[in-house]
Amino acid sequence: MTRACNPLAEAEAIYDWLCKRRRYLNRHPELSRQEQKTARYCRQELKALGYELSNGWGYGFFADLKVAKPRGRVAFRCDMDALPVDESLELDYCAFEKGAAHLCGHDLHMAILLGVGRLLAEYKSKLHCDLRLIFQPCEEQLPGGAIGMIERNCLEGVDEIYAIHNDPQQSVGQLSTRNGQITANADAFELEIIGRACQAEMPHLGLDPIMAAAELVAHWQHLVSRRFAPDHGVVLSVTQLHAGDSFNSLAQTVHCQGIVRTYTREEQQKIEHLIRSSLYAYEAQGYRIEFRFIKGYPAVENHPQCVERIAQAAGQLLTEGQLNTQMSPYGSGDDFSYYLHQIPGAMLFLGSSQAEFSDAHPLHSPHYQVDERCMPLGCALLMQLALDFKKSG
Repeated sequence: MTRACNPLAEAEAIYDWLCKRRRYLNRHPELSRQEQKTARYCRQELKALGYELSNGWGYGFFADLKVAKPRGRVAFRCDMDALPVDESLELDYCAFEKGAAHLCGHDLHMAILLGVGRLLAEYKSKLHCDLRLIFQPCEEQLPGGAIGMIERNCLEGVDEIYAIHNDPQQSVGQLSTRNGQITANADAFELEIIGRACQAEMPHLGLDPIMAAAELVAHWQHLVSRRFAPDHGVVLSVTQLHAGDSFNSLAQTVHCQGIVRTYTREEQQKIEHLIRSSLYAYEAQGYRIEFRFIKGYPAVENHPQCVERIAQAAGQLLTEGQLNTQMSPYGSGDDFSYYLHQIPGAMLFLGSSQAEFSDAHPLHSPHYQVDERCMPLGCALLMQLALDFKKSG
């Protein structure tokens, strides 16, 4: 006779176990397409728990737990890659080497899925469905790892899929999701402005690409504020500008990169057109312009029936007010969207803040730090989803 199962209590009981794994992963970050040691560590953990492992795309893989008479199969997905940024914290579990850090919380996401894997292996007799845990590489780098994982059959036989992403703008104990669109279209651009180099004291003999780039950066912010309605949430951010080799020479070339976030296809097309149109005047002045608009991840669109499953699971674990199902769409992008183009599913955000909202460092900040106390709730919610799951129809 199996003991009664309280997912939240069970997850809280393995809190130290979760922290140990999250901290190991935090100490050993690997960039997109380089997640070899990360994958090896997670595979070893799940193999020891009795999961059947299958290779995915790159260093990705998926792990199956099968029951005797399954009424469907549910999948949970996490991402494995780190960012090419150094963290500024000085903790004993910070990254050993410079050049990479888990500043988006993918170490946390993996630890939560490992915890779910452990707990559901212990309570396998209470599962009515097969379980698949998907460990995906390369979420941070276009074109992303989701497409490759799908092509390697990670969704074969899966009825629904869910993913958790931590949110340092919410406090520990809070969850949020919504029907329909929950993230933005995540696009990028690259621009090269080629002018004419010359001595800096004789600018009239050259064609200054830095001046052109500075004007464009300012102009693009006016495009967003004056060509789109204030409530549309269009974002255009220049994230890199590189030019010049000498303090007393005008540069020959400026390299510029950035991101664009929109919430509709019409906005996406409009901002691309406006950026391209803004470059014509500089071509007329003699600059050579090379521009590339890079279509990234489409918006994540949650399926209503899966959001309802989340609400039902949360209702068994949380008190009123801990789950927000009317959140505003998040401004980031995520290639989890590709899974939801194939099968029903949903993404939810897990509060992970160590501080009040005004003091919390955001995702991708070198000061970003999660409150590990959020992990049991993430584990418990996914565990409850699996225990409750029965294939529709």
